Amino acid sequence: MEDGVEIPPETLFDKILHWGLFVGAIFQMVAIAAVVFLPRKPEDQEPVEELQNGSKPGGGRHESASPQAASSGRKGKGKESKKRR
Repeated sequence: MEDGVEIPPETLFDKILHWGLFVGAIFQMVAIAAVVFLPRKPEDQEPVEELQNGSKPGGGRHESASPQAASSGRKGKGKESKKRR
């Protein structure tokens, strides 16, 4: 049985890495628990009237372009390149 694989002794770096991974895992569990269990701050919550009306707080529209509008510009360019061939 002496011919087995030798495992080198644990170095200082190995110990630091070992305990650092434990600390990181505990920190992640605490952070996830805080997101799940802690209530929102009052200033972050949306007023009830605006939620019932279906409008967003701030009264604005969503300003990003729709996917159809973005894709329609690409289609036109593709047709022009086919005509040039």
